[in-house]
Amino acid sequence: MAFIRKKGSYYYLVQSVRDRDAVRQITLAYLGKSPKIDANVIERIKEKYPDINIDMTAINLKKKIEREEDWLECD
Repeated sequence: MAFIRKKGSYYYLVQSVRDRDAVRQITLAYLGKSPKIDANVIERIKEKYPDINIDMTAINLKKKIEREEDWLECD
């Protein structure tokens, strides 16, 4: 399953893949300083990685939960 990884102040869409006995991450897309995924990003990923299925519902749900946690921490 693909997910958003934050590294410093930049965001990446990554996926864990099995490579023989190890699991490694591949970067599907560089998202910059804003974790926005639009139709163009999805199309580029589908062209480059046709076997990878991106579950946008799961990614959007995780982003929503992170925003709510940030809000709760501000109290």
